[in-house]
Amino acid sequence: IDNTPPTTTDNSDVEWHGVGYALTLSPLDMLSGVSTTYYEITGSEPTQLSPSGSQVTFGQTGNYTVKYFSVDNAQNVESIKTASNTVLIDATQPVITVITPSTNFISPLEPLVFNFSAIDEHSGISEVRAYLDGVEVSNGASVDLPDEFKYYNFTVIAIDNVGNTAEYFLNFSTGLILRGEEQFKVTPEVLNVNPGVITGHVNFPAPFTG
Repeated sequence: IDNTPPTTTDNSDVEWHGVGYALTLSPLDMLSGVSTTYYEITGSEPTQLSPSGSQVTFGQTGNYTVKYFSVDNAQNVESIKTASNTVLIDATQPVITVITPSTNFISPLEPLVFNFSAIDEHSGISEVRAYLDGVEVSNGASVDLPDEFKYYNFTVIAIDNVGNTAEYFLNFSTGLILRGEEQFKVTPEVLNVNPGVITGHVNFPAPFTG
């Protein structure tokens, strides 16, 4: 004769977990054996109409209060228990903010100062990396871009503490700065007495000619 209800424990912890994490419920009944374990993840009281099983999986970001109980093969019903810890699930990518560079054209007249960051409101940021044409650069660092027309690829990668990853991509170019009359001249030179059409004469250095 079995008049003793099962005893169920859980392996919850205080860490953040990613999508697909499974909380394990471990029921034990030494006499008639365990029939079914029922649970709810919203903090509501489970019943014998609730989801059942020993593995509780989570697919969305949230803080989950898991309650559960088991029934043995003699129909003894365990008192409802609450998981030892709130289950913390982070299914959300970090948010990347880029101040510079953020436009498709960057002037080479002054250094480019990198200004980027990332936040994660759940598990927190593990690392943030940025690359200019494949070479890693640091936030706050500066680089002198050459006075020439050239395309660049800028990438920021942010990873949170459960492995969710966000990426930011920007393709930008620098332009050629024309200096002096040997490269750029406007005619007529006295515009206020010569209304009408004006002409700009541009002398492009190599490799922009031909």
